[in-house]
Amino acid sequence: MKITAFFVLIILICQISLHAVTDSAVNKTVVSEWLVASHAGITMPAFANRPDTEGKTFELSAFSGTFDRLQRDFAESDLTSLSLWKLQKVGKSGKLTLKTPAQGKNAVALLAGFLVTDQFAEIELEVETQWPFELIVGGKVQTSRMSAIKESDNMCKKVKIKLETGKHPVFVRTIFPADSAGNWHIKVSFSYQKHVSGISWSTDLEKKMDIGLLLDGIKLSGVSLSPDGLLYSLGFTETSPPDGKQNRWQEIRRIKDDFLVFNSRYKDIGVIGFHPDSKRVIYFVGEGKARKLMSEELYTGSLSVLLHDADQITDYQWSPDGKLLFYTLNVKGKEESQGLNRLQNMADRLSGFRNRNKLFVYEVESRMTRPLTHGYLSTQLQDISPDSRRIIIAQSEADFTTRPFNKQAFMEMDLSTNIVDTLWVSNHWASAAYSPYGEKLIVTGGPQLFGEVGMNVAGETVPNDYDTQAYIFNLKSSIVEPITRNFDPKILKAIWSKNDGLIYLHVEDKSYKRVVVFDPQNQQFVSVPQEVDVILEMDIAQHGTGLVYYGSGVNRPEAAFYLANLQSEARLLADPEKSSFERVKFGDTGEWTYTSSGNQTIETRVYYPPGFDPNHQYPLIVYYYGGTNPTDRSFRGRYPKELFAAHGYVVLVINPSGATGYGQQFSAMHVNNWGSTVADEIIEGTKLFVKQNSYINPKAIGCIGASYGGFMTMLLTTKTDIYAAAISHAGISSISSYWGEGYWGYSYSAVASANSYPWNNRELYVEQSPLFHADKITTPLLLLHGDKDTNVPPGESIQMFTALKLLGKTVEYIEVDGQNHHIVDYKKRVLWQKSILAWFDRFLKGNDDWWNELYPERNL
Repeated sequence: MKITAFFVLIILICQISLHAVTDSAVNKTVVSEWLVASHAGITMPAFANRPDTEGKTFELSAFSGTFDRLQRDFAESDLTSLSLWKLQKVGKSGKLTLKTPAQGKNAVALLAGFLVTDQFAEIELEVETQWPFELIVGGKVQTSRMSAIKESDNMCKKVKIKLETGKHPVFVRTIFPADSAGNWHIKVSFSYQKHVSGISWSTDLEKKMDIGLLLDGIKLSGVSLSPDGLLYSLGFTETSPPDGKQNRWQEIRRIKDDFLVFNSRYKDIGVIGFHPDSKRVIYFVGEGKARKLMSEELYTGSLSVLLHDADQITDYQWSPDGKLLFYTLNVKGKEESQGLNRLQNMADRLSGFRNRNKLFVYEVESRMTRPLTHGYLSTQLQDISPDSRRIIIAQSEADFTTRPFNKQAFMEMDLSTNIVDTLWVSNHWASAAYSPYGEKLIVTGGPQLFGEVGMNVAGETVPNDYDTQAYIFNLKSSIVEPITRNFDPKILKAIWSKNDGLIYLHVEDKSYKRVVVFDPQNQQFVSVPQEVDVILEMDIAQHGTGLVYYGSGVNRPEAAFYLANLQSEARLLADPEKSSFERVKFGDTGEWTYTSSGNQTIETRVYYPPGFDPNHQYPLIVYYYGGTNPTDRSFRGRYPKELFAAHGYVVLVINPSGATGYGQQFSAMHVNNWGSTVADEIIEGTKLFVKQNSYINPKAIGCIGASYGGFMTMLLTTKTDIYAAAISHAGISSISSYWGEGYWGYSYSAVASANSYPWNNRELYVEQSPLFHADKITTPLLLLHGDKDTNVPPGESIQMFTALKLLGKTVEYIEVDGQNHHIVDYKKRVLWQKSILAWFDRFLKGNDDWWNELYPERNL
């Protein structure tokens, strides 16, 4: 009880006290307090004087590793051992006095604190002591001396280090040898150049968002319910620095008491799925020809092989009665052998395009396998009827006569005869599943899937095909019921429950993602209460009750929840990052709405730096969607607003017209627009926000976007000079070259540029392309691109880089080796993220030290 009260007092002291004494004349700061963990009675190990295999006797320096675990936990913010640390202030001389051990005993101590930097800076650290020590910053020993010296000798050791913006753990490990006499003192100070500001010392355990919190640690990656609703499965991913090595596993627990039934951690097995009886799990094990599909009894651990030689199996699905296992075999297509490759069509450029998916079924009782489909088209299994007698399949093929250039046929197969009945053929994609009794289908697809029946746009407006709708298709009459035509949110997933007959819809509702229930009887939509802003994945028990989901929110890492029914309160199942974020301080987040000159209501979100002061002026970063999906309220992301805010920026997130989740009329504004309206909306919003808020520095505004958002960055800089810095990742500089070169350029354009082509709409393909207005750009522009990007080819950034270089503009081009449209390699992503922050620091904070450290000038 005394320890607890004492440490509460320590935390209060940490929060209100000044932690250092500063000599302003030389910008030198003497560290005035430490968090200290010590061990004052260590004896030498047995046989210390006996030489080891290398002829060495025990060295005192080995004691420096006593606190390895404690140091690591502190650096990773795992402060379960908080009671072991004591706050200790230095004396008037600036020296910290540690308790000397009893005569003849050794002692070790670990000192911890933080260097806090508001900008990139070079700092000189100085350690003054006669006793052995190691100074550790950034996980590395920066300077050390592992033997005691006389007080008359030079006790000072100095080292210069460069620190990025953030809060950096600093450790001193020191040893008091048993044969020593005198007081155990240590003094640490740091100095920096006079023009540098925002550098301080702290023992406050509170921290801000950083890249480590963004990427590292254990995170949720999936959730599902067993068919009977009695078990739940959670997927986890653990990422470890410095290489980003990942370990993935699943845990299966009982709903009633969270008892751990199955754990695949440290087992080399693939994704785990439930058997229809909910008593077994199915997973892949092995690689290549040795890959097998296994079945394991949950409570006995009994194993059996379902399918041998499973290396080509890409997907499987059980029949509801558990007697049939359907699986898809990916058959490799024949490649050209003479080094010259005749492309069959545009998609023939894609890796694996010539491979074909063929459907097979394995009969459990007879142990017989038979093929269900053949031919030159791939087959996708959509669903299996509740009586296990029929299946819905789909086949697609190119159709260049009708936009969007792909024809998909949906068919029902009678499993007793393998005879198929075509249900519909459409040029617009879809997915389908059976109703509880198998007489209808729940279908999801674009507004034009069944002609005009699902459309809700005015006049000649072309709807946005990415704004997914839900339909009910009657198998007997072929009548289509468009259940979401007047429902604004976009449909992400639909499950028709066999238990209660309700349709559970996972939807994108503006910047939120929710679960909404549709009752086919009364045609009513009911929102399911949720504990997070953005539900990333959801599942229901098909033959029982219950719903599980996991998701995140603004300043809220991913967590998983369970609902016993629609009226019950949500129960937390997992929150693996709770301890990591307990002491992370986030800034506030606010909503701001404005009306554009086109009379559109535009929603935005504002992220404020921690410790925000409205009387201070801050730089502003403006972010906007990439493509047609809105920027939702989820945590992290590849452009983490919380991280930008932690670096001292106000962040304005704009969801301009064309975004899905706001209704078909709003999303249709994306079609044939290519920034014509959106650029004006972003510029108007930026100007209005700055005008209304005096805490924004109008000369320090930056903008950033990726993919379509990268295109928007380039376009914005041709239309305005209000931005002092701009960043385009994987952006499109010429709509016409992207249309023909990107793997999906022509197909994306089939929606975004419906019925418009380079030969019939020069206004769009040329005049809307930033490349043709490069001479108007005055904003410093950073172009980022993966050199293996197959979506937006790197040439889109290269040609803009070339243009701006020839025009004598301020431009940089960073090509990320080996990366596609997204930067996924751990080390490269860290450096890429730092490059973004350093660019904004350079032009919005007037500090180019970080950028110059990352990319020093070379005489080339």
